[in-house]
Amino acid sequence: LPVGSIFFRAFQHGFGAAWDAVTTPDALHALWLTFVVALIAVPLNTVFGVGVSLILAPEGPIPLDDDEGLRAYFARYVVPGIARLAAS
Repeated sequence: LPVGSIFFRAFQHGFGAAWDAVTTPDALHALWLTFVVALIAVPLNTVFGVGVSLILAPEGPIPLDDDEGLRAYFARYVVPGIARLAAS
């Protein structure tokens, strides 16, 4: 419902008025800035996400078939990995 209200209010004066608002220099600069920040944030998130996954994940499959194996996995790999991240 809130998203529908945003679209309704954006186009209540017609498509031309909405297009004129989006193509102002300030709006175009905001869109460009959003694009540049996304170009920086996505690779950084990828690098750090892969790095953290390599720290936290052991070699071999995660035992998801029983609760005891999963608890042992967390106790042996995840908790120490988080502790290593916190200590660094």
